[in-house]
Amino acid sequence: TESLMVFFDRNDRQPPHLKQPVTTKLVVAKGLEARNNLLELNEIQPFLDPKEKKALESFTGSDSWAKKFAKRHDLKMTGARVKELGDDDVRNFSAQLRQISSRVKQAGPGYEEA
Repeated sequence: TESLMVFFDRNDRQPPHLKQPVTTKLVVAKGLEARNNLLELNEIQPFLDPKEKKALESFTGSDSWAKKFAKRHDLKMTGARVKELGDDDVRNFSAQLRQISSRVKQAGPGYEEA
């Protein structure tokens, strides 16, 4: 956890154009990197007890782990957010799809818009 937080603290202090967006994929990648580093260090000079080693070896860095990690450490996740769709949104979208479908059928095969 400490090595992960060092990365995220440094990243947070970067100028905006150098800052990496904190996404689930980044948290997972950094978690797996930390796991691999700890396991390599443990091979050189053992410091993990058997339970800790087994837990690290079985760590997969799931999306849910990344989200929980980010929440526990108050990391501001970036990326697409899906808003809740209401009934009106769904009806409007369905109407737009029907309209597009109708236009495509009217145009026929090989239609190219001018």
